[in-house]
Amino acid sequence: MKHDVLRYLRCFESASRLLSFTNAAEELGITQSAVSHQIKELSLRCGFALFERRGNALALTDKGVLYAETVRNGLGLLENGLSQLQADNDRTDIFIHCDPVLANKWLLPRLDRLEAQCLSSTLKLVSVGDANGADVVIGFEEIIRYETISVDHDVCLPVCSPDIFEVGSNSLSSPEFQSETAITLGEGTRERQFGMSWSDWQAHFGNDTTPRGDVENHATVELALQAAVHGRGVALLRQCVADDDLRAGRLVVASQQKLPTNVPIFFSIDPDGPNAALCQRLRDWLINEMNTVSSS
Repeated sequence: MKHDVLRYLRCFESASRLLSFTNAAEELGITQSAVSHQIKELSLRCGFALFERRGNALALTDKGVLYAETVRNGLGLLENGLSQLQADNDRTDIFIHCDPVLANKWLLPRLDRLEAQCLSSTLKLVSVGDANGADVVIGFEEIIRYETISVDHDVCLPVCSPDIFEVGSNSLSSPEFQSETAITLGEGTRERQFGMSWSDWQAHFGNDTTPRGDVENHATVELALQAAVHGRGVALLRQCVADDDLRAGRLVVASQQKLPTNVPIFFSIDPDGPNAALCQRLRDWLINEMNTVSSS
């Protein structure tokens, strides 16, 4: 039999137990016609009828009764065998505490691939509260007694919606750049915490490469980013924060200039934790991902 046989057998088990294609479809979350089709295919493969109509009622044939018992026992053995194997996995929980902005815009798009690095463990992502006690910590502050590696080669990019560009252009000209609205966090301390300050950009590159048309302030990095996505102006964002939207084409780089940020991102692990070796491997994978973003 082909690979879809298990799907057919589950369908047959449900229909044989409920003696109703309608109820089986509801239990399996598929349509009644899909149940009818799968039962028909299974009957053809078996070489005998599985159901028959007795008046308005659905009934199993004699061979259908015997096969239903075989299928039910077989599926039960499969479920029990899997449960026993899963119980032997001795799964552990790995708690990752990540700055909310980094969690939302950088870590979450990579979480499925990170989970693939530790199939025997369950990753628990936390972005609020105290970081102490977490197995892995990602953020802008060092954690006392944790083993920390800093990544300090991230850069800031001016980004905007591709709708702002003229047709055929891959960047804004100097006059266009100056005429655009500067999207900011509206508070210098918050901007510098993330290394995304227009004042630093202006001091480094000069007035000609700084938006001066208007200023639009936002309370969070996420709001500033979404304002840029919706064409409100140009936002200065760390590359790792803008990476997901740049790859998806929701944002484009408005200028080829890049400003090195002086605010590192710290990747820390608890060296005395029970999963220290695994956490070190996860941290190495995450740092490699960050390096890949920074070099793109």
